[in-house]
Parts: sequence; C-alpha cells; structure tokens
Amino acid sequence: MFPGLWVDARDMAANGEGSMRVLLDSTVPIADARGPELDQGSALRLLAEMVWYPTALFDARYVTWSAIDAAHAVATLRFGERQVSGTFEFGADGLPIGMSAERFMDKRGLRPWGGTYRDWRHVSGMLVPFEAMVTWQLESGPFTYAHWLVEAMDYDVREP
Repeated sequence: MFPGLWVDARDMAANGEGSMRVLLDSTVPIADARGPELDQGSALRLLAEMVWYPTALFDARYVTWSAIDAAHAVATLRFGERQVSGTFEFGADGLPIGMSAERFMDKRGLRPWGGTYRDWRHVSGMLVPFEAMVTWQLESGPFTYAHWLVEAMDYDVREP
C-alpha cells in the first residue's frame, strides 16, 4: 500500500463459512470479519476459482449446472444448507472465459462482480487458466482489483 508497509489479507472459505483477516506487518490485526455477507462472497470466490481445480466443477454433490444458452450456464455451489450461483460464459472452444454474479461488497449490498480467464494450458491432464482478472462493476465504472499471471502450476498426484 505504501513503501515500507506490508499488509497481509486472507479471504477464506471453510465449512461453508467465510472470513476476512487483514494484518499490518503480518502481525497487527486491522480487520477480522465474519458473517453471512462474507460467507456468500467467499463461496462465490471459491466457485470462480474452481477453474484451477476443474474436477471440483463436475462433482455433482457440490456443483450443479443449468444451461442458459450455447455460451452461458449457471453453476450453483451447495454446501450444507447454503448455496451460491454464478453465470459462466464459454468461448467457442468450450472453455470458460468469464464468470459473473451478484456479490456482497462491504455495506454497499450486492454488486455485480466477476472474473475473466485466459491462457489455458494443460497441467496434469487438465486445462487450467494461467491468467485471471477479478472486477467489481461500480457506479463509477469497472474496478479490477486482482490480476493473476501464473508462472507454473502442478498438482499433487497420488501414487498407485
């Protein structure tokens, strides 16, 4: 944020609950939030990030799909009694190029939110994106707050 100032932020989803913890210089807590809005936001982020472990997107115990048209489908992530849904957009090659949803943003309520995926590569027999961007759609215009460029990726493989 400022030269010489280090801030750690952790947005987490575990057992259907979300949390956000922010530390100054990795030691001083400056935020530690939980609640239904964070649960929803963390679950949507998890759904959007499942492109990096795509087999999870096809586990019908947790994710179900509903087609909208040839290029769009709604994915619903269920865990316990909670669920969130996001709309995935697919390119001509059948790979996701984006995901969007209404996500809680601070005290502003639900806001349009989503991400884009690019540079799909084979890793351990799966296609995964090596570039992703995440954007809020605000009244003032789009605000992209994260842009990942993956340099290398590998998965743990169980030995037979």
